[in-house]
Amino acid sequence: MHRFFIEPGQVCGDEVTLSPEQAHQIARVLRLSSGARICILDGRGRESEAVLMEISPRCATARAVEWRPAAGEPRAHVALALGLLKGEKMDWAVQKTTEVGASEILPLQCARSVVRVDAERAAGKVERWQRIAREAAEQCRRGRVPVVHPPLPLDSVLARAAEFDRILLADEAETVPLSAALSPALSATPPRVLLLIGPEGSFAPEEAAAARAAGALSVSLGPRVLRAETAALVGTALLLHHLEGE
Repeated sequence: MHRFFIEPGQVCGDEVTLSPEQAHQIARVLRLSSGARICILDGRGRESEAVLMEISPRCATARAVEWRPAAGEPRAHVALALGLLKGEKMDWAVQKTTEVGASEILPLQCARSVVRVDAERAAGKVERWQRIAREAAEQCRRGRVPVVHPPLPLDSVLARAAEFDRILLADEAETVPLSAALSPALSATPPRVLLLIGPEGSFAPEEAAAARAAGALSVSLGPRVLRAETAALVGTALLLHHLEGE
């Protein structure tokens, strides 16, 4: 069943008005007809089957059948802070970490980042990453679209330390496994964890020291050296596996 995220303004009672882009996809790309069923998601963790009513390439309406919690949305809140990566690696990391359950993605402008994003280019980059996250969330049955933040320096992210129950710093020189850093179990419901992954070349020593000073625990993601984008995927997946007991 095809899935579409909607905004609050698109819902009136049980009637849903799809956006022009969604209407085009329904009419021209998917070639669905009146009476077909789709799944709509409110972006706040709920979903509903909906019956398509009127369809045209620019406008489509549907009737929601029954709202329920989205089955694919994780209970734990994992925020991934990832050093900016070059080429399409950042796109890939946003897509894959959305698929496995990241709640927030915070691109980091680090000392060793090859990529530099100025204010003029940042808005376009964030818009692209947010679109990738939305499409990935629809595809993998998420109930929410992760928030992709504008690129920030590490100290701006560490200023939010009090918002998290634990902060983890991926460090290839560390031997303590990620699971050990989550013991004792987090009592908060839902638990909130910030995972820090450096860019190609990892964090500079002063950045790692600042993270530890803010309360971050250094952890290993395994005995093999991972590319930064792979570490983002593996770290997010491992975190959610341990936090949710799956």
